[in-house]
Amino acid sequence: PFSMKALRTVLWLEIVAIPFVFPMLYVFPTLSRMTAEGGMPLPLPVRLAFGFTRALELPLQLGAPLVVLGALGVSLTKRVPFGDVFRLLLTWRRAAWDAPAAAPLRVGRASATEPTVTEGARNSRAWLRWTIAALAVIGVVAVSLKIRPNSAASTRSIAVLPCENAIADSASDYLAEGLSDEVRSGLSGLRGVSVMARASSLLFRGAEPDLRRIGARLRVGEVVQCSFPARAGQLRVTAELVSVPGGTTSWARTFNGTEADLQPIRDSIIGALASRLGVREEPSARGTSGPSDREAYNLFLKGEYQRHRGELPRAISLLREAATRDPGLARAHGALPAAYPNLPALGFASPESTAVLARAAAARALALDPAEVMAHSAEGIVAQTELRMADAERIFAAILARDSTNAEAVAWRAVAFAWLGRTDEALAHSRLARRLDPLSLEANIVTAYFLFASRRFEEAILEAHSALELDPNNVIALENLAVSLVFANHLDSAVVVARRVAAIGASNFGGRAYLMFAFAAAERWDEADKQQRLLLSESGNSVEFNKAFSHLVNSRHEAAVLSLVRAFQRREPLIAINLPGCDPMWDPLKTNPRFTALLARHGATPCPALPSWPIKPRPK
Repeated sequence: PFSMKALRTVLWLEIVAIPFVFPMLYVFPTLSRMTAEGGMPLPLPVRLAFGFTRALELPLQLGAPLVVLGALGVSLTKRVPFGDVFRLLLTWRRAAWDAPAAAPLRVGRASATEPTVTEGARNSRAWLRWTIAALAVIGVVAVSLKIRPNSAASTRSIAVLPCENAIADSASDYLAEGLSDEVRSGLSGLRGVSVMARASSLLFRGAEPDLRRIGARLRVGEVVQCSFPARAGQLRVTAELVSVPGGTTSWARTFNGTEADLQPIRDSIIGALASRLGVREEPSARGTSGPSDREAYNLFLKGEYQRHRGELPRAISLLREAATRDPGLARAHGALPAAYPNLPALGFASPESTAVLARAAAARALALDPAEVMAHSAEGIVAQTELRMADAERIFAAILARDSTNAEAVAWRAVAFAWLGRTDEALAHSRLARRLDPLSLEANIVTAYFLFASRRFEEAILEAHSALELDPNNVIALENLAVSLVFANHLDSAVVVARRVAAIGASNFGGRAYLMFAFAAAERWDEADKQQRLLLSESGNSVEFNKAFSHLVNSRHEAAVLSLVRAFQRREPLIAINLPGCDPMWDPLKTNPRFTALLARHGATPCPALPSWPIKPRPK
């Protein structure tokens, strides 16, 4: 049953196939992970190739032991010394492959057509050395594949749930939210720990946590919970590390102090969790420039609490007070430029004035701490408001090079890509932002808009519905849904959605324009004219942009281009957050040379226009 030819074939397959098969076992999962992060499935032929390669893994790992056992079998059945069999096997010559078992192999016997073992042995020593080396490599690879660590499994996935204010005192809410934000930020700086982003974690605020649901929706293995009563300035913080979905508490500790001791309590929680998780704490996990004044730190937390709620004037006042009280508090300086760029869109200030303030605050923050993330992000946001989208994309790329899990930076980079006309990259980044922060309403809304801009209207409708599952009355998601329904030719449904938005109240991010467009496409001109009057009566920083849209819907294309030119010159906020180059609502202007030149001056590549536009000329 033992054949030298079969043994040589197995050994040949081992040495030839393994250098191709085993590397592929690393390459395919890497490709799969990269495409998943980009929101794209691995192509079917590649998946089939991986499956075939995977099927060969075990046979190839067993090949080398089988060769050794086969050589031993030949030695026993043919009554030949084991060493001679192996030397003959390694000569790579035809030599007495299947000698009868009854006739022992005669070493040294020659033939005119078949070289002797002795002749082969003289030429086999070099082959022997190379083959032994190859077998050693095969063995090392096989063993390493058996014991290689699974990087995904070695990374601890954690969500930091909002801290519970046990006495329900709204005056202390900033402490509860601030502490959870600070712990989340600190854990994000630990190697080997993947921390769920803020927006998704905050959805579980104020309710008894359903750990099974949390684990399923956030795809995490553990959660950090904390609670505290704050009475007369005294804090008693209880923090726990709980596994999901089982609910087993693997670590718990109570920390005591005053409200002024919140930063030391935060540091103690992060240090204790790092020790429990068995990871080394990096200096960046607690920041490189902590406050010397604890009251300044509390002011910073209050400012961040207001900023996240959109109370920007109040937030800026608190952050300025914190930075004045402690000039070395880099994070307060870094949060200021994160707040300034949003003021123009809300009608509080001009883009020019806020850009100056944001750049100055960012420079101060980066001088104190060159790694201050919010300051770097603010530089990118300022570049976007100034319509320097290529610069913004590079800034956010640099942020992601330092921290690829920064969901906000991923989303902002997606906006820059989309504005420049690179819609495939924009979609990939928006989907990555959703993976990093799966329950983020903003990430869902942005993805729906990018699908709309990519002319994938049915997918945009589904994505808008996903956003509405998180917030059924979110007017921006409803506005996106209305125009997507128009281009998908679901006009009656578009009218229903548009009327719902009109009843709730349109957003101040161009919402009236979307409603006017939906009603005009459905030939509800009375309702379209009403939205147009409301749109043109709005005071704000995007007057020319609104005029341009009004001209567009009424087929006054040259007037629309002139208004857009003025909007670009004034850097109106709605220009930066809309996509005039790829948004299909602007398709009628794609043949206008002034429009295309305007986009080209700002680095935008217009997307191809659709064959037809949904708004028919107004009846006379």
